[in-house]
Amino acid sequence: MRQSATRQTTAQLTAVARTFIVFVLVAAGETQLAVAAWTIEPVDLSGQAGPRTIIELDSTNNPQAAYFSGAGVAYSIRTGGTWSSQGIVTDGQTFALDNGDLPFFATRSAPSFGLVLNRRLPDGSLIPNPITSAPVGQSMWLGFDSQNRPHLAYTNTLTQLLRHAVFDGSTWNIQTVATDPNFQFQFSSFAAALDANDQVHFAWDTSANGPMKYARPSGAGWQIQSIPNTGDGFVNDMLIDDQGNVQLALDLFTGQILTGGLHYDIYDGTTWTLERVPGLDSFVGSNAQLMLDPGGEPHFLTFDSDFIGPNELKHVYRSGANWNSELITSWDGPNNGPLAATSDGWRIHALYVDDQQNVYYATSFVPEPHSLGLILIALIASGSLCQLPRRIYSLQHSVADSL
Repeated sequence: MRQSATRQTTAQLTAVARTFIVFVLVAAGETQLAVAAWTIEPVDLSGQAGPRTIIELDSTNNPQAAYFSGAGVAYSIRTGGTWSSQGIVTDGQTFALDNGDLPFFATRSAPSFGLVLNRRLPDGSLIPNPITSAPVGQSMWLGFDSQNRPHLAYTNTLTQLLRHAVFDGSTWNIQTVATDPNFQFQFSSFAAALDANDQVHFAWDTSANGPMKYARPSGAGWQIQSIPNTGDGFVNDMLIDDQGNVQLALDLFTGQILTGGLHYDIYDGTTWTLERVPGLDSFVGSNAQLMLDPGGEPHFLTFDSDFIGPNELKHVYRSGANWNSELITSWDGPNNGPLAATSDGWRIHALYVDDQQNVYYATSFVPEPHSLGLILIALIASGSLCQLPRRIYSLQHSVADSL
């Protein structure tokens, strides 16, 4: 959505992006897979990146990036193996591509701090579509459903509400999802995800010591329930799998090194199954991102550090009953910035900020074995040899074109 590698210093990462060749030997009935190395590229070395990163894939799986920088959101795209800046969207808060690869940005501006969805044109100008004049917080989520309708989730900081807005082509339909004291803050955190029925699910941490909450679509609204065995912490990421199961990446604060930290939670509509992700040093603040491989196994990209550092960016994934971990990169000191990640099914794409507030892109093939007979495959990790589509886009423009 959040294996041995050589540690890389920040200075080494500023060099030209490296290309790695990975050999995979697949024998009939038995698979041996060499873990793919990671390619790391600098996106923005200005040292001004802020507290949020967003990464999206277009219909050809080229990544596009947005991240806080100065007075808004900086926007960069990668084409032909090169990152290029597209400027800054003033007062920008979040970003997403619609089903036709058109970029959209949500903004909030003084003095009212109301919410506007903007379609960005190739020349950098914006076509605004106001949503609400009520003051909204800086934590937002934006996604497009199968009909290419934009969905926005945000908080009203005055009324302590979590709100959902969807545009039908002419009108914004705005509903309240939940009320919680946690939503009074500018950076009140929550996670959201669209399911196959174009409905949005939500999860968040309450302002008290838990339990965390989940809002499930029900009729014209949402049914809210507590997530068992959770207390204080963060809901880092959320997705709905092909079977309709809710999957969460959680940071749980227990005060214990051996029980706190990154957890993986699944809800099948009846039962929650919570599992602590083993083998990590950190028990707080992982910023973990969750993805699934073609076999349905979970993959996390997460920061990991003890109290003194170094800070490590790791890829942690489950294969059968076993959890595996690989180091992507690291830097001295315990501090890190935001992290975002997604997958096209076969390749992981990540955007992260280091302790110097520089932005980097990291990518690698998912280490997913397949028994296809005796084959020797050379994979170019930059993607020039092998790139499989994440999904086939419906290319419905009717709603988005009216924004």
